[in-house]
Amino acid sequence: MSAAAEPMRATGRGCVCALGPLTVAAPGETAANGSAGLGRYPSRLLAALVAVGPEGTSRGRLIQMVWGEPMETRTLGRLRTTLSRLRTALVAGVGADDVIVDAPPSRLRLNDVRVRVDAWHLLERAGDPGRDLDGIVGLLSEVRGPFATGHGGAPWIEAYRICCREAYHALTEHAVATLSARGRADEAERLAHRARALDPPPGAGRGSRTR
Repeated sequence: MSAAAEPMRATGRGCVCALGPLTVAAPGETAANGSAGLGRYPSRLLAALVAVGPEGTSRGRLIQMVWGEPMETRTLGRLRTTLSRLRTALVAGVGADDVIVDAPPSRLRLNDVRVRVDAWHLLERAGDPGRDLDGIVGLLSEVRGPFATGHGGAPWIEAYRICCREAYHALTEHAVATLSARGRADEAERLAHRARALDPPPGAGRGSRTR
């Protein structure tokens, strides 16, 4: 396996590692060494912030995603409490206190200056693989299983899992074909074998990023 296919480490930024069990890692740590003990609802809130993408979303939408209830005084208080707990966990896990920031108008989002979100990179590269083959192989090596496992079957999670799975396999097919064309057949076979062994669980239909 090439050096580029080794587990990638966050350098300069921490990592929200969602391509498998949801963990957060400090700069220089791999997902395997990251912190997974965020708590049930802080973890679901972090998964929701990943699923809505870099632009973030409203507090009302987050409440609906995490608790399945409308925004009102009681649920807004629950969000504030959970957000405070998540921010505390992110300080411990990532080493920064501004991983979650406010964005106009009245939205919350993950701060990509502080953290790299592996799932976002997977989706972006699947849409435009470019020519950085070793970078793609390294990114594929970060996939450890289905997106943000351990959160039940919420529809928005299932849709994002499907989306990530399709992106993973599309990018794998591209990398395998390119490696083979360049005479790197052994690497291509290892990559294809890993995808067959790992194969994040399938879902019916095509998912889309929840906004």
